[in-house]
Amino acid sequence: MLSSSSGPTSPFSPPLSPTLLAHAVNVTGAENVARECARIGARLLFTSSGAIFDGTASQYRESDPPHPLSVYGKTKAEAERVIREIVPDAIVARLSLALGFSRAGGTNALLDKLPSAFQSGRPVSAAADEFRNAIDAETLVHWMLDLACTPEANGVFHLGSSDAMSRYEIVSRLAEAMGFSKGQVIDARSPGRAPRGRRHMLVPTRIRKYSNTPIPTCAEAIERCIHVPA
Repeated sequence: MLSSSSGPTSPFSPPLSPTLLAHAVNVTGAENVARECARIGARLLFTSSGAIFDGTASQYRESDPPHPLSVYGKTKAEAERVIREIVPDAIVARLSLALGFSRAGGTNALLDKLPSAFQSGRPVSAAADEFRNAIDAETLVHWMLDLACTPEANGVFHLGSSDAMSRYEIVSRLAEAMGFSKGQVIDARSPGRAPRGRRHMLVPTRIRKYSNTPIPTCAEAIERCIHVPA
């Protein structure tokens, strides 16, 4: 449900534009949760995105200022700002690309969509000029639990593997790990995609202080994500 600041709604109200909807979900929704956490004194861990950066640098550290390209990135950057104003000790966990199957299936997650695409034999598009330091769901969950259970942990954390691969290479390796041919993966951009940064290598620096879970390579994260449900 949207907050009252979003105005009244009815079955006859026109749908929100994509930009307004993104703001309502990513900013207003996060703000509502933050205010409730502040009211009851609860810990808050907010998941953000590498999309807050334009991807022109070779890598990004937690202290680097945001410069988003897309509506999604802009709303995530705004949500970070609002949350940290309301809950100063909140944890902001930025992800470049999370990999894992959902237990229920049928989600928009990359791994939930790939098997049927590969089984159908149709080509799967993945950009060879977009680089991400992907992380598997199991490692990510361990890190998040360690942060949530450590009272002194707060601020921004980059959670990802120790190196980056192109989306093309990541999807090609996922295809092989699932028993399909990487020849089905083609270097192409899907039509209508929002602007994306070329390189979102989010250096996982601060997590070392608060978790003993090792930082995997991107290849290790890909291997793990196939075998452990999110």
